[in-house]
Amino acid sequence: MTHGAALGIQELSAGYGRGDVLHALSIPALAAGEVTALLGPNGSGKSTLLKALAGLVRTRTGNVLLDGQDLTRLGVGERARHMVYLPQSLPAAVHLRVFESVLVAANASRGTLAAGTDLAGIDRLLDRLGIAHLALHYLDSLSGGQKQLVGLAQALIRHPRVLLLDEPLSALDLNYQFHVMRLLKQETREHGLISIIVLHDLNVALQHADRAVMIQAGRLHAEGAPKDVITPASLAEVYGVQGRVEVCSRGLRQVLIDGLDEHPR
Repeated sequence: MTHGAALGIQELSAGYGRGDVLHALSIPALAAGEVTALLGPNGSGKSTLLKALAGLVRTRTGNVLLDGQDLTRLGVGERARHMVYLPQSLPAAVHLRVFESVLVAANASRGTLAAGTDLAGIDRLLDRLGIAHLALHYLDSLSGGQKQLVGLAQALIRHPRVLLLDEPLSALDLNYQFHVMRLLKQETREHGLISIIVLHDLNVALQHADRAVMIQAGRLHAEGAPKDVITPASLAEVYGVQGRVEVCSRGLRQVLIDGLDEHPR
């Protein structure tokens, strides 16, 4: 994996039907080996941005550059060789065992049923995610949180250059949230991934992300280190709440919300 890789988003406009959700959105290059938290209120365009990057939403203008190659000129299949998109939930009616579903994902990334697929590698990945005991269970019998973990296994086994995760923590308890973020950070570092993760919990972003991108109404509001992006001003301007960012006894920043902003921007 090339650790010098970078993903650039330039003047990207995309949406559904005749309307745009993203409006000439530009984000400075995202570096390999870093976890970027994608932040913003509901309806700000976070999911649309991930889908546009993956080629699942048509872009009207702009470029998506991976090491200088414009991915908007590639079809969905070709683009999938470079990046993997994990939606908020897996399809409900898939009757495959967990191990089989991850094996299918591994083979799909190679474009063929590979005889040399590393089956032991799938076992190790399931174990690192804490779901090895579910290997022979059927997907359609799992809880929402368990399905999210299987989806993450399907994404990681493909060894993408860019990992796009849409709210991967939404159905997980606090233990698994911490576990998954630690694993994602480790995988991102070791394999030089460019990982973009939609998060609603700003404290998770402050603790685990290397970088934060905050969007509002389809436009960039701020980007940079999480501590510089998640501020009382951005809480008021973007989320419409009055809040503070306090440093706890362990030196960690935490967001505390006091109430609604009485003077919305």
